[in-house]
Amino acid sequence: MMPGVLLALEALRLFGAGFFYFAHGALAALGAVGPLGASLALALRLLAEPLLALLAGVWTDRWPRPRLLVLAALGQGLLSLALFLTGTSLPFLYLLGFLFAGLEVVRMVAAGALFADLLPKEALARARGQLNAVYTLADALSDLLAGLLFTRSRGLPTALGGGLLFLAAGLYRALPLPARPAGRPEGGSLLGVRFLWESPPLRRLLLAEGALGLAFALFAGLLPFLVLRGLGEAPWVLGLLGTALSLGSALGGLLVGLALARLGEGQALRLFLLLAALGLLGAALLPPWPLLLALCLLLGGGSAAFAAIAGAARLSQAPPELRGRVAGGFLFLTGLLAPLGPALGGLLAGVGLSLPFLLAGGLLLALAPLAGRRWR
Repeated sequence: MMPGVLLALEALRLFGAGFFYFAHGALAALGAVGPLGASLALALRLLAEPLLALLAGVWTDRWPRPRLLVLAALGQGLLSLALFLTGTSLPFLYLLGFLFAGLEVVRMVAAGALFADLLPKEALARARGQLNAVYTLADALSDLLAGLLFTRSRGLPTALGGGLLFLAAGLYRALPLPARPAGRPEGGSLLGVRFLWESPPLRRLLLAEGALGLAFALFAGLLPFLVLRGLGEAPWVLGLLGTALSLGSALGGLLVGLALARLGEGQALRLFLLLAALGLLGAALLPPWPLLLALCLLLGGGSAAFAAIAGAARLSQAPPELRGRVAGGFLFLTGLLAPLGPALGGLLAGVGLSLPFLLAGGLLLALAPLAGRRWR
């Protein structure tokens, strides 16, 4: 019962956060002189993950996890109201975006550790898959509503989002959740990274997840160029393919429980990484957009399902007093690696547009047998 309520509450909070992200990006685009100024708003938000992940892990292991969720939601609600009051001043927007994303890192680490406290491994994998599906759908819905509200008044999306975040903070506080992680936390912020690397099964998963994050970012970074310049399609096709990528992610998250029941953990991991690899290898053929749409579904679904199962394995293996630092260590490592994807993809595409998709898909294909090996 309690994990289901927490899942619904997480969806509410993520829905509220989506209004901030839309308004923040739109205001930055309106206030920037050129494209670089607008894109820096997202770059600084992404930078918050590797910079704050290790610290968030330490906080999660040393402080009550529900309290961190309350504080993160309250802080994001206040930042939403601050965005409601501001104009298009870029330095102020950059600061608000970085702080909001930093609190999101705290939320991700604390919520992941709390779900692991409440659920056994297979149920945790299902819950993570469901959360990813709900998050994807909530994000799409918040973008749609925020766009309509922003058209009427720039302040409406952040006012509504702030209200939802304050509501989520109150509901977090009312839930009878475990007050503290079991055990006494010892060691520093890098203990989670060491735990991940010293376990051979977790190390294999870490390498596969890092490669998957890099490959997914490479694909997402090149997709606009592929569609608009490589295939010569209209912008609405790009929007449709982006929707397919999100829809595939939602469907993949919902299929986690069925795959685990039918195949087991190792086979499910192998299958979903293979599906993601096929999506990338198919894109290397530069197919017409209807086929590319199906490939986006494969890539989104395989990536989301693999991440849900691997994340559950990672957190369930960690002792309760170390789960925050394990989650933070993972976000730190992948947060450093993922931004390399678009840059590497752009360089390789200069040699040949098919080359980055071919190499990324081949890398995932090679890692699939390792990721699915039996746990020891």
